[in-house]
Amino acid sequence: MLNQVILVGKIVEKKISDKENNIIISVESRRSNDKNVVNLIPISLGEGLEKSIEYLTKDATVGIKASISVTGNEIEIIAEKITFINVKEKNND
Repeated sequence: MLNQVILVGKIVEKKISDKENNIIISVESRRSNDKNVVNLIPISLGEGLEKSIEYLTKDATVGIKASISVTGNEIEIIAEKITFINVKEKNND
């Protein structure tokens, strides 16, 4: 399949609702002027990934294989696979 993207970043936020499950990850990139820029990228969890959202904790590093969907002027990144790289433990405070 030609429509694939791989993103690696830290989870900033989880959004859980009856209609959809989304996460926002921060991805750092270097610009041509040698300055690092942090991008916040919203990602929709694809079919079959809704159960994995309970294991996704803030600041956990994840790798995401996704596809891009374009509807009109809107671009949506839809996760197909999540790889847990560095999971932060949940605090039971």
